[in-house]
Amino acid sequence: MPRNKQGSTRTRNGKMYARVTYQDDSGKIKEVWRKAETLTHAKELRKQMLRTLDDYGEKPLQAERMLFKDLANYYIDNYLQPPEYRGNRKIAGLRSYKTAKYQFQPVIDHFSSKLLRSITYDDIEKYRLLRLKSSTKNGAIRSIATVNRELAYLRRVLEIAKRQNWIIYNPFNQGDPLISIADEQKRERIITLEEEASLLMFCTGSRTHLRAILICALDTGMRRSEIFKLRWCNINFYTRLITVEALNTKTLKQREIAMTTRLASELLKLYQSSASPKEAIALQLV
Repeated sequence: MPRNKQGSTRTRNGKMYARVTYQDDSGKIKEVWRKAETLTHAKELRKQMLRTLDDYGEKPLQAERMLFKDLANYYIDNYLQPPEYRGNRKIAGLRSYKTAKYQFQPVIDHFSSKLLRSITYDDIEKYRLLRLKSSTKNGAIRSIATVNRELAYLRRVLEIAKRQNWIIYNPFNQGDPLISIADEQKRERIITLEEEASLLMFCTGSRTHLRAILICALDTGMRRSEIFKLRWCNINFYTRLITVEALNTKTLKQREIAMTTRLASELLKLYQSSASPKEAIALQLV
């Protein structure tokens, strides 16, 4: 906590200023100047700075000239980094850090040159409306879900700034909720049996390899990334179970999924075409 705090009003080059000096934790004397319109304004600024030092320490004062791009760079350097694992557990970084950077970029582009502590609830609301009215690069209507993800990143970085005492409060909390998941259009489309048959019918020739992938997705509900990362050691033809390894799941928790008869048959064909003759013969008895 800063010590030996003192405040004063000064005139410099014909301009009125509020000035505060204090001693930081290392014993170094620091000073902060704020330009004022009048002597009364200078006295009010002096009181505000002293009060901020008492309540929150020196970081908010030092961050008054901090731009949003500085916070964004701090967030990218410390949070949006490749994941690090210890065994089957993630200990640092973000698995989808590349996607997160892409989704965060519009926020950076909009607020980049704005003073961090000047961002208000109204500024965020205007950004939300602006993004909802804008079109995608393909000319399509931008979805509410896309804007919600951008706002979620903005809320996250502002909360980090608050935790670091660079801002005193998060402007997201100064009004009604700006992120409404209920407004997002839910995808409840279920493929019909006719559509499924038509889809599988075209898995011939150069598309033959897609048949097993599609049947796996249809019969198990596994995510695309989970399917693409499967190895033969994850398939047990005797118990008819698929083991999805923890590192390949969204929740980082291993799980087992039962195979349907047609999925087991498709995977068995694939395995027998790639396995050694001895292994292929053994699996014919399954």
